[in-house]
Amino acid sequence: MSQQSTQSGSNPSSAHEEFEILMMGALDGELSQGEQASLQSHLQGCASCSQKLAQYRHLVDLTDSLRLEEPQDYELDRFWNTLYNRMERRSAWWFLVIGVVGVTSALMFEVFRTDLLAWWLKAGLGLVATGFLLLFVSVLRVRLRTLPYDRYREVHR
Repeated sequence: MSQQSTQSGSNPSSAHEEFEILMMGALDGELSQGEQASLQSHLQGCASCSQKLAQYRHLVDLTDSLRLEEPQDYELDRFWNTLYNRMERRSAWWFLVIGVVGVTSALMFEVFRTDLLAWWLKAGLGLVATGFLLLFVSVLRVRLRTLPYDRYREVHR
């Protein structure tokens, strides 16, 4: 941003908006030397922007000092092992799978029913859908077969 655009503008509030953007860049350490110099010279003559920058710095310091406590492992285990959470997650997966199968089936029915698409395009879409279905069934079958032997099943973060 050039100094000309901020000094020659007829609207003083737009100049302050441009300097506010520069303040954000300064707090993130993203300003070039020219932009930094422009901001510093503006801050020397503008008490409002200097105060605003001080408030922003205080806010950044506050957010940097915050540390959220991680829940203990036993709390996470207790949460994930409740009946409600297990049912919720299983239900969500079933709804998702049934919905995807239903929508895909309806789309494929419409694709094959329409006369707007060439036969080769219909065949290609059918092959893509069949490939996805076969891959899904294959991964699901392998996952279900190896689930009892999964050595990482009981590993907690």
